[in-house]
Amino acid sequence: RAEGTKGTKNIIYFDNLEVRKINPEDFQPVEQEEVSDLIYRQDFSNETQDWTLNSNQGDWGTVNRSISDGTYQWEINLNKIKAIVVRPNIEINLPENDYQISLDTYFEPVCENCCSGILFNFLDMGNFYYAPLCTDGKIMVYAFENNQWILLTDVVQSDHFNPATLNKITVVNNEDNYEIQINDISLIDFTDNRFRTGTIGLMAEGLAETQTTVFFDNLEVRKKK
Repeated sequence: RAEGTKGTKNIIYFDNLEVRKINPEDFQPVEQEEVSDLIYRQDFSNETQDWTLNSNQGDWGTVNRSISDGTYQWEINLNKIKAIVVRPNIEINLPENDYQISLDTYFEPVCENCCSGILFNFLDMGNFYYAPLCTDGKIMVYAFENNQWILLTDVVQSDHFNPATLNKITVVNNEDNYEIQINDISLIDFTDNRFRTGTIGLMAEGLAETQTTVFFDNLEVRKKK
């Protein structure tokens, strides 16, 4: 379309008009710059030797482990209160500074006062940090130092927690500062320097008479750039 007033004498040019139907396959997504380097990832979509599948039993009860439906599962039957720890069969060493760990977890059926979460800066069975997410949606952080539990943070309620499905726990480290997120929402910030580096682990805990299965999935460790 072109317009003009009475007496206008001019030339308007049109050129190279095209109409195309776009095929999305002809276009590649723009790659986003990575903000971190991957150290370890496990989505449990296949059998792996990274994590034990051994069963354990004692006067406390039994735990049977498997990889099924793309998750790492611990079937737990407890006679007394118990915390169950599993460390990886391979070396997953955390950097001294600036790392991020994320893990999805939940219980089925939901059990009262059950918790599961991430061990980090794990030095040995008597010295590590533990960030548990409990079945009531509460999150906190402990130090287990010289075989003694020390609560490092307030107990915080997550408003974005769903007990019926996987929930994501994220630990973000920046030197002596730590941030804990649930489902990508930041809930806890604390500072502590008693453990440096170390490795990771998984932990679940329950009361006597607990019969449930705890699920773990999408474990990832990254070094922040």
